[in-house]
Amino acid sequence: MPLRPPPWGRHASIEDGMKSINAWAKQEGYAIVRHRNKMDKRTPPQVRKVLVHCDCAGVYTPANRKKKTRSKKCDCPMKACFTRDLQLGDWFFEVEVSGHNHHPFDPDEGTPAVHRDLDEDTIRTIYN
Repeated sequence: MPLRPPPWGRHASIEDGMKSINAWAKQEGYAIVRHRNKMDKRTPPQVRKVLVHCDCAGVYTPANRKKKTRSKKCDCPMKACFTRDLQLGDWFFEVEVSGHNHHPFDPDEGTPAVHRDLDEDTIRTIYN
């Protein structure tokens, strides 16, 4: 079964958009992460575009390490972006490449970090 891309649409902020898109992606078995921001050339500079991709994007480059690690990177081509509407101030989400080259994540092997719900006590424990 191919993984379906997130729906296109408008969002009030990048944070709202990422939550909405990742809620969709979680049901499909993948996660969306930020890749980079593109800035306006105006003064003061503002973010005008946020590029996002599947969390399996990129190519794993093994390094000579003592500890054996693994990666879920498989050069997944799925790409999308949020573009800021200058008149309305909201963000428009559009998918540029909708295909994935991997299966949905397996819950037995762990959940992508984007989908982990940490309570405040756990967050305090991690950062203190």
